[in-house]
Amino acid sequence: MGCFPSKNAAIQNTGLDGLGMVLETKKGVTPAAQVFADKKAVMLYFAAHWCPSCRAFTPVLVKMYEEHMTESVAVVFVSSDRTDQTFKESYEDMPWAALPFEDRARKDALATEYGVAGIPSLIVLDGSGKLLSREGRQELLQSGSFQAALESWQDS
Repeated sequence: MGCFPSKNAAIQNTGLDGLGMVLETKKGVTPAAQVFADKKAVMLYFAAHWCPSCRAFTPVLVKMYEEHMTESVAVVFVSSDRTDQTFKESYEDMPWAALPFEDRARKDALATEYGVAGIPSLIVLDGSGKLLSREGRQELLQSGSFQAALESWQDS
């Protein structure tokens, strides 16, 4: 069984609408519109606690986010954890929003929509929800800076 078993999830929204009405944040449940307000980009971070590559990339993304992205980018953790407890362990060190763990159908639908076949995966959308990149993790690491990556995504 793979990380994303459902290919026919009932939720087939695109862009930011596909994330639902509310997200989990460090301040509690928050309207998604509030999380995305005035953002140049929204990154969907597909990851899990059990994944060694995710545990290696998460601190890198956290550092880049805290140093360069907090004002202009929203990151949303889309968990592939198997239990609520491991979701909480994964999310504990992340400073951004998360898709509520119990919303597995929405997670499956997003993974299918954006072609996420493995984790970690970073999908990049613009502030209105238009897809900018399915290869955000690699492009962010190759660019060496968030600003350079953002400029290349917006130019594409």
